[in-house]
Amino acid sequence: MANKLVYSRKQWAKAVNLSALFGWACVTVPLVVLIGPAALVYGAIYGLPISFLCCWIIGAPILNYLMRHEITVGWAAFWGGSIALLLSLLWIAVERYQGWQASLDPSSDTNFSGGTGSNGRFVITEVDGFLTTYSWLMVGKSTLIFTAIGVLVAVLVRSFVGEPHARSDEN
Repeated sequence: MANKLVYSRKQWAKAVNLSALFGWACVTVPLVVLIGPAALVYGAIYGLPISFLCCWIIGAPILNYLMRHEITVGWAAFWGGSIALLLSLLWIAVERYQGWQASLDPSSDTNFSGGTGSNGRFVITEVDGFLTTYSWLMVGKSTLIFTAIGVLVAVLVRSFVGEPHARSDEN
């Protein structure tokens, strides 16, 4: 039991840093394609620090716990998706709390448009703090995409970090 292989501190730090870089790239590259090279500048100035900060504050403790044992590709995919889903659900809860607070304000009368629909007309996404059906579909779509990115990043990180190198009594 004392001689089983575990991930070293160096592998742990590499996993956290790669998570930040791959996560940033998965968000920034599509923006660069859609918006242009200027998005890369803003992504580097704002996105990289936010990505590293989030990964070291949220991801590092989780990875520290998970990397006490060998992580297979399947477990990496499961945990990457689970963590991304949890982060999405927390964000949704915060946004809906803010919407609920707006709905309690009698002086507030808001309608937010989310762009145009297939017929070219504006689509109402939020009315007095409550999401419309269309908005809930967009929230679900965003959550699925973010969860898929979490799975992809976790599998990439697992493949770059590799097998555990240290013995449990050395770490």
